[in-house]
Parts: sequence; C-alpha cells; structure tokens
Amino acid sequence: MGGVASLYANFEIVHTTLKILLIPVAHGTEPFEAVVMIDVLRRGGADVTVASVENQVGVDACHGIKIVADSSL
Repeated sequence: MGGVASLYANFEIVHTTLKILLIPVAHGTEPFEAVVMIDVLRRGGADVTVASVENQVGVDACHGIKIVADSSL
C-alpha cells in the first residue's frame, strides 16, 4: 500500500475530547447566526443543547422566524 491508503491504514485516534455546549436563545435572536453556529458545532462533533432563556422552548427570533429550543433554562 502506498499514498493516501497507507496514511489511513496507519491512522490511530490517540485522544478524543468530549465537547458539550449550551447555546442560549431568546426572543429577538438573529436566526442565521444561531442556526449556523449550532450546525457547525454539531457537524464538528460537539454535543450541542439549544436552551431557551424564555418561559417556553419556542422563541420568536428576528424577521418573524420561530426557533424551538431543545429545552428551557
């Protein structure tokens, strides 16, 4: 084997770090900023919980967009 195949054959995971994050959302949150950040972190392997700082899990973000959090604080 040579090239890329040999790199994958010899690859070994030495250390994994568990990433747990809480992303708070509230009424007026900029939806694009919140959704992109949550998506990028989850794609990167982070355990992301979206939490509403309001009395309910649904928040009214900017521009009439609704965001439903995973839980409330």
